[in-house]
Amino acid sequence: MARRTRRPNGSDPVPVYSIRVPRVYWEKAKRRAAYEGITVSAAAAMFVEGYGDGLLDLPKITRTYSQPHESVPTETASLGAER
Repeated sequence: MARRTRRPNGSDPVPVYSIRVPRVYWEKAKRRAAYEGITVSAAAAMFVEGYGDGLLDLPKITRTYSQPHESVPTETASLGAER
């Protein structure tokens, strides 16, 4: 018996990835995607495509780390596009 997939006939397989998302955000995303007539997977794929193409700028988040017994930060890490 052949395995059923949701992939259209003749389309290439797409690798499967996983992400960790708090349940409250996942449920909100599912509701919005259903309202818009798409899946969360499709929305995530569109987001990743736009982000990878440089079409999305995320808010800059800075985390500061310091060594014990020091009052001056020694390293920072940023999320978001640096421009």
